[in-house]
Amino acid sequence: MADFRRNRSPDCVGISGRFASDYASCRQAAERFGVGAAGAIRWRSRLKEVGDIVPKRQGGDRKSQRIEAHSQLILDAVTAKPDITLAELRELLKHRGISVGIASLWHFFQRRMITLKKR
Repeated sequence: MADFRRNRSPDCVGISGRFASDYASCRQAAERFGVGAAGAIRWRSRLKEVGDIVPKRQGGDRKSQRIEAHSQLILDAVTAKPDITLAELRELLKHRGISVGIASLWHFFQRRMITLKKR
């Protein structure tokens, strides 16, 4: 069975387009092309919703907006105590009901080109 999730070449997009137009049933089309029925069903529903079957963009940052919503609190804490550690900052946020990982905090500061040095 072919796996079209990783590599969506133009040929694959053409095949997925034929799923939607040439076959009455998504399952028939999936069987004909040797792919999973679930993929064929997703392609058909995407055609109905969006109007095409071009794949969506992959990757990218989808979670930074959670921590960015509290950016002022984080920056104020760093201003108040310049040598605060990421673990201490994480605990401060945890006490306020904000759950973040140390890596998320590290990326937050990396995006702003802020380095925290222990003194």
